[in-house]
Amino acid sequence: MTTNPLTPAEQKILLIESKKFRHQGNKERRIYEAGFTPIAYYQKLNAMLDDERIYKAAPELITALRKKRAEG
Repeated sequence: MTTNPLTPAEQKILLIESKKFRHQGNKERRIYEAGFTPIAYYQKLNAMLDDERIYKAAPELITALRKKRAEG
């Protein structure tokens, strides 16, 4: 039996980041619904991008987010 190495918060963030939002307000609403403030959400997301556990769980998504972060 394998367990998910990601915390519930990490799973929520990956789920939000995997979705495409037409308007920024929609994403912000999802962030609040997931129990985060936008500042806490993006701080956690930034830390997650450097975590190998997260990369192993969602390599394509993390690669895309790392590129986006590098572009500024």
